[in-house]
Amino acid sequence: MTAAAPPPSVAAEKSAASEIQEGLRAPEFQTYKEAMSWRYRGERKEREADRSAADFWANVGQFFAQVSEALLWIAVVAGVVAALLWLRRYLPEFFAEKPDRYRPPDALFGLAVTPESLPDDVAGPAARLAREGKLREALSLLYRGALSVLVHRRRKSDDGPEFQVVLGFVGSAYGLLLGLLVVFAVGHYSDTRREAQKEASSLVALWDTVDAYPPETRDAVQHDLICYMRAVVADDWPAMERGSRLEDPRTLAFGNRLRDGIRGLPLDDERERSAYGRASTLISDAGASRQQLLFFTEPEVPIVLWVLIYVGAFLLVFLLGTHYADRPRGRFTALGSAAALLTVVVVVLTMLDNPFTAGARVQPNSMRDAIDLVSVDREGTPALRPCPENPPPIATEDG
Repeated sequence: MTAAAPPPSVAAEKSAASEIQEGLRAPEFQTYKEAMSWRYRGERKEREADRSAADFWANVGQFFAQVSEALLWIAVVAGVVAALLWLRRYLPEFFAEKPDRYRPPDALFGLAVTPESLPDDVAGPAARLAREGKLREALSLLYRGALSVLVHRRRKSDDGPEFQVVLGFVGSAYGLLLGLLVVFAVGHYSDTRREAQKEASSLVALWDTVDAYPPETRDAVQHDLICYMRAVVADDWPAMERGSRLEDPRTLAFGNRLRDGIRGLPLDDERERSAYGRASTLISDAGASRQQLLFFTEPEVPIVLWVLIYVGAFLLVFLLGTHYADRPRGRFTALGSAAALLTVVVVVLTMLDNPFTAGARVQPNSMRDAIDLVSVDREGTPALRPCPENPPPIATEDG
């Protein structure tokens, strides 16, 4: 009596499972990643209460984050509504017809009160007439002088309400624009410095990872690595300062040699397979940081915003000059202060938006520190020998 054969579907599932297991045993899938973390070495005690408390505070933090986001959007909407109400209140005054400016009369009660009809020093002639016994003439002169002062002081402000609204709106909008752009440029500058530090950290970790191999294997890879790091400082960074978004040819050649050397690392045992996987990850992270730094050489503020910045500055200066047209001392003070402030803000914005140009230039200090770190106590080793001016081509199987 023979046993019944398994159904075809069951046999197919077993065959597929065995093939998958055999495929996963291939060297291409034997990639391991080492991770470093802090771990308590004392007695382990699982405490559900602690985990519950951690989850509770995590939920509380997420709740406050969502509430803050909602409040921020509410504030934005409230600001837009307030601006619309403000415009609704003052725009009718802006377009309404205004009476002519006040013009002082030439005479009052039959007496001439123009400044031209009076002496420059009214008190002196009035005192002389009083000493001569001409009290009526003296009092008349003083009375005319007092009326002249009163009618010429009774002048409305040179700027009507509509001009004040325009000046306030332009100044506020322009200040808000500059503030947002400075915040954006600071973020761009910080991202550039962060990527430079990340690249250097990845290459230092790659150096330490390759130490897992014997000297005859690691020396060549570490030499290509140190040459690549030196080329980033000596060749690629000056190219980025010149505005190039392409990797320098010498740096690119050393990078290709380094990547080829890592791909050729042996996978003889578990330790080497783990080191190979970590090295592949680190060189990929360093390459991504290098590409991101090359992208950061391009300014982030669009041309249209720069046009808006300069047009807004011109309009603000024009309005201030018009506002202080009849007050030279105030005009010079206001225009000088505004010009100095605008110049400083625009210059700072330009430097932050171009992190590799003069001013707030991002230097390759992280990469220099990384080179010094991997060179400690290794002077004279094969890995730290001088780098060639022209990197040798990558050896191929055909050559």
